[in-house]
Amino acid sequence: MCLTEGGETRCLEQLNSGRKIDGTFAEYTVVPYRYLTELIEGPEDQVLAPILCGGVTIYKGLKICGATPGQWVIISGAGGGVGALGIQYSKAMGYRTIAIDVGKEKEKYCLDLGAEVFIDLKTTADTASAVREKTGGRGAAAVLVTAGSGKAYQDALGMLGPFGSLVCIGIPPPSQLVNFHPLLFIDLGIKIIGSAVGTRLDIQEAITFVQRGLVKPTVQMTTLEKLSEVGEEIIQGKVLARSPNMEL
Repeated sequence: MCLTEGGETRCLEQLNSGRKIDGTFAEYTVVPYRYLTELIEGPEDQVLAPILCGGVTIYKGLKICGATPGQWVIISGAGGGVGALGIQYSKAMGYRTIAIDVGKEKEKYCLDLGAEVFIDLKTTADTASAVREKTGGRGAAAVLVTAGSGKAYQDALGMLGPFGSLVCIGIPPPSQLVNFHPLLFIDLGIKIIGSAVGTRLDIQEAITFVQRGLVKPTVQMTTLEKLSEVGEEIIQGKVLARSPNMEL
């Protein structure tokens, strides 16, 4: 994997803190020196922290989606932590952004972040038709699915225009499969891309957007003692933009 461009983040032997190694919330930790990332001076640590996970994840997806500035890009699950950062990156990179999520609260949030259009899943029966109406019938150049939902992926296929790209970021449960007919790809030339976090170079690039003031993570500071309380608030949906925008 690591000998192939873009394969570093897909290493089959990778050991991730909080995933395969305990100690994510420890006061100190030990990491391989070669994987330390030097951060720029200026932005505070708590502002850069979300970029090192959610920010670089959505930035890399946008970087490889194949869209060009001025084209329509859709972010599905736009009101979540990854999606909210994605709206800002998308705007900063010159794309016209359609945000898809649920509810008036998310609508205001996404539009305030820079989305040009918001599609509410609660009130929209046919999202694909809604997208085509907003894009003059053409469809989107790329759809980035950050939601962990099989239906979000299924719906995304119908939103793509000719030679568009579906970028897979959110991870649905194993039981939620997606169905398609090969003619969809044959006739329209669309493609499906899987994107996994980002490389050390992608991190550096993603951080420069924060340094320039083009991306501003929403951060709510808390303490380790309140970790359980914060987790419960996230589960209950009281935190508007969920992790990784909630930093400790």
